[in-house]
Amino acid sequence: RARALFSCCDRLSAAVTTNIIYGQSSATQNAAYANVVAGGGALNFIEYVQAGDTVALNDTIKTLDSALTTLRTQAQNLGTNVAVLQARFDFTESYVNTLEIGAAKLTLADLNEEGANLLALQTRQQLGIQALAFAGQAEQSILALFR
Repeated sequence: RARALFSCCDRLSAAVTTNIIYGQSSATQNAAYANVVAGGGALNFIEYVQAGDTVALNDTIKTLDSALTTLRTQAQNLGTNVAVLQARFDFTESYVNTLEIGAAKLTLADLNEEGANLLALQTRQQLGIQALAFAGQAEQSILALFR
């Protein structure tokens, strides 16, 4: 994006240096200058500066150089801001992905832990039932001896 703006600035510079033709009144010059400054249409400096009017020509060149410098500075600032935003976007995207992966691992870990706890409780229950069964059988065996 920034390259496109710099390319635009270079084309503006080329247009300024190649399209100035001498020979019109100040009113025409001012209208053409207002058209360029306001951004109305294509750059057209035809009939802009009168013949022998080097002061106006130099002022116009200085103004356009200043505008070109400002445009390049703003394009550089825009490029810097885009880079900062891209870095922040990449960090945020990576952070969200890390959090989602962590949440998935925690959920899976909880399920594994609960499954192990359930298996341990079922084993205890089965051992308790078998112990009661053995105790009941032992009582029956002792009673059978007394008969």
